[in-house]
Amino acid sequence: MIFVEPEEFNDFLTMMGKDYFFPNIPLLLPDEDNDAEREEYFPSKLNGISRYRIVVQYPDVIHNNVTNFDYSNFDVVSFLSTDKRDYLIRNDKDYNGNGNYNQVKVASLSDKKWIMVCCFACPLFSISSYSLELRAVSSVCSELYECYGDSFEMVLVFKMTEGFLYDESAFRHQLSGFHSSCLAVPFFDSVSSDCICRSLGFSGTGKGIFCCVDERKVIWHKDLGYFNTYGVDAFPFTDEANRIVFEKERKISWNDVSLENLLCHPSFLYKNPRSSGGIIEVTTIDLLKEKLVGVYLCMNGDFIPELHEIYECCKAANKVFEIVVVYMPFMKKTCNPQLFQAFINHALETRKISWWVLPFESWVSRRLSRLIPILEDELIIVGKGFVDPYCAYVVQKFGMPAYPFSRKLMFKKEIERISKVGLASLLVYEDIDYVLRKDNSKVPVASLVGKNIFIFVDFDSGHIDKNVGSPFFCYYSDIKGTLLSYYPEMKARDPELEVIYVGSYATLVCTSSEIPWLVCPYDSNHFGIFAKKIFVEGIRVSTLVAIKKDGMVGSIQAHKHLSSHGSQAFPFNGSQLRIEVMREFELRYPRLEFGYM
Repeated sequence: MIFVEPEEFNDFLTMMGKDYFFPNIPLLLPDEDNDAEREEYFPSKLNGISRYRIVVQYPDVIHNNVTNFDYSNFDVVSFLSTDKRDYLIRNDKDYNGNGNYNQVKVASLSDKKWIMVCCFACPLFSISSYSLELRAVSSVCSELYECYGDSFEMVLVFKMTEGFLYDESAFRHQLSGFHSSCLAVPFFDSVSSDCICRSLGFSGTGKGIFCCVDERKVIWHKDLGYFNTYGVDAFPFTDEANRIVFEKERKISWNDVSLENLLCHPSFLYKNPRSSGGIIEVTTIDLLKEKLVGVYLCMNGDFIPELHEIYECCKAANKVFEIVVVYMPFMKKTCNPQLFQAFINHALETRKISWWVLPFESWVSRRLSRLIPILEDELIIVGKGFVDPYCAYVVQKFGMPAYPFSRKLMFKKEIERISKVGLASLLVYEDIDYVLRKDNSKVPVASLVGKNIFIFVDFDSGHIDKNVGSPFFCYYSDIKGTLLSYYPEMKARDPELEVIYVGSYATLVCTSSEIPWLVCPYDSNHFGIFAKKIFVEGIRVSTLVAIKKDGMVGSIQAHKHLSSHGSQAFPFNGSQLRIEVMREFELRYPRLEFGYM
């Protein structure tokens, strides 16, 4: 084992601690997926100490001192004190090299309503996956002290890791990342710290552990990852409190959400003076209620350029559009909230963007991340009488023509677009204005208008030889089987019914003696144009398109209606398009809900 001697740790910390140990973070944030870049900026071993391997050293005496406590009658005073130590230290003094922390008698905790005991390894590299939980604990700790004051205490228990067992400077450095009111087991009492951690089930590796005590009763005992999801919203962290939060958020209807309760009733919004010519501008939610507002959930800033372009277009066209930035730093384990805000502010300042900003509150951001699970920047559109989440894609795909940028409008536009697609626009390409019969005789597309037509769009069967038994092959086979099953009945009812085959490759694979196929001559460019006209953007698979007698699209998933209702679903009059487009959107965005439309 490699130890850093106490007198050497200050130099060691100066060299790399400022950048790499919690509560600080690396000044350079390399791409986490780029191993070479990550190794260059943050080597796997620093002074021989692995950043991945955390090994806690336990004295032999620990095994004889682990407490098996009673959850229903928990004596927190005896649990946190020993015969030789009856106090904890208060984190209310900045360590200057000579100072000492103030001592607080453990017995004074008996007067507290709530006590939280949190155990985790020390020190933690900021780039490690556990730093995210540690930052969440620090944030929650500050909010709980502000909310509950003297009725609440948090006790930190640090378990020193390999290489730092005797380094008090590392202890002080990690403690500095927490609220000044926090209590902690003193560094010198490592035996007691280890006993507490082992009693709560924390071995020193993995996520830390916390328990919450309410008047001598342990009401919650869980790992620290919980804080990053729920923050203070579920305090005091009982099963009942968790259930209430879950049920309340599960029942939220976007039709009933206002801008004010979406942003949790902030007292004001502001504009960054550096982006607004040095002028400090402040507004309230009441002044934005009657306007179209885009609530920008900013997780990485990638959406800023596109959103800025639309914002400027709206200004130029005298269309009302206000943007409120909400910082969402909690998905980035390498970022603390302060640096994340500075990074986003810098991105706005360099583009001279002056948007409204919601003052950062970690619990507000966490609540929004639960209501709207996201992996990238997202936009919530709040207009007069409606709230529409997941609208970043609307801005990206449709731009200004989609103003006011709601999914409902995008949905409506897509239905209108597909319903206006005609037979000629699908099958005629350059000088090819015909389809072929089996004997290669040409049938003019114009002669097909006035008939009911099925277009079998085949994306899959050309890959059968490579993917025998694949889901795509099954899908292709199911459609073909459905069409063959009901074709005789439909043909008997409408003798002029035609079936046209359109494939994504040059060879006709879908053949059958029961159906006199017409074939659209293959051209790769034509097929690409055809697909863009008939499909909602997203995953493209084989389908059966129905064309009405007026030459317009009646259904883009006719095979599904035939499977459900048989030949009675024929002919198709376009009434199914709404539900079909909705299915296509849900296929493109599995986490979205379009049912309310």
